[in-house]
Amino acid sequence: MTAKAFKYYEQALIIAHEIGGLRDDADRQWNMSFAFERLNDFMQIATHVGRAFAALEQINDPDPKKAHIKLIEWHNTKKIS
Repeated sequence: MTAKAFKYYEQALIIAHEIGGLRDDADRQWNMSFAFERLNDFMQIATHVGRAFAALEQINDPDPKKAHIKLIEWHNTKKIS
């Protein structure tokens, strides 16, 4: 993943925050977690999945279960603590 790609992800996060779209914010956070997975940066993965989870819970979306399952999977493989 290049620095340029992360720059675009970060810009998308800023836009999602500015327009107040929690669903968009959750999607961007979720995508960032997979980008960091490619870099084996598991602290960043946990951070972004947690943020996605929180945003989805705020809008009563059923997808937090998906985020929670992924966190458990990463934890069980000892990628994050």
